[in-house]
Amino acid sequence: MKKSILLFSALFLLFNSVLKGQNNAPPLPQRSVTATVTQDLSFGDISVETTSTGGTVTVDYNGSRSSIGDVYPLNLGYPVHQAILEFHLCPGRSVKVVYDPVVQLKNGSSYMNLAIGEICIGKTVITASGQSFFSNKGCNDTHYIEIGGTLTVGNLLANPHGEYTTISGFSVTLAQE
Repeated sequence: MKKSILLFSALFLLFNSVLKGQNNAPPLPQRSVTATVTQDLSFGDISVETTSTGGTVTVDYNGSRSSIGDVYPLNLGYPVHQAILEFHLCPGRSVKVVYDPVVQLKNGSSYMNLAIGEICIGKTVITASGQSFFSNKGCNDTHYIEIGGTLTVGNLLANPHGEYTTISGFSVTLAQE
């Protein structure tokens, strides 16, 4: 009796492992996403009136620039463009886009706030951190992420001229769901 139970158990294990081996599904395509920055966000040259309280300058995800208040866009040769990232992702994936909505910029002891605007991925416009898009391109096709933002500029005492850069960087997390 013991021999038959052991033999039955051994045959069951052998049969079970053979079935598992034959029914292996092909591996899923790569699930990791790595984005590469191909263009930084740039507001170009701007001017603020000496006696003003400041205002805002916006570059949208298409690269169009506008301003409100006493901030004036200038065309002195410094480029104006949206940030562009690119990545590859196989179709059929839902991806959540997570980012800090406000980034602090610094120039010496002066600070400005950069509010991240709408983000465009293909035909999908992301208006807030945590929203998702659905990948429908092929695995070898390139997805482009275009990012705009609004820079709040104070008066000349608070924000003297110069180049302002991020303190801790700006990150966009693409989390597959």
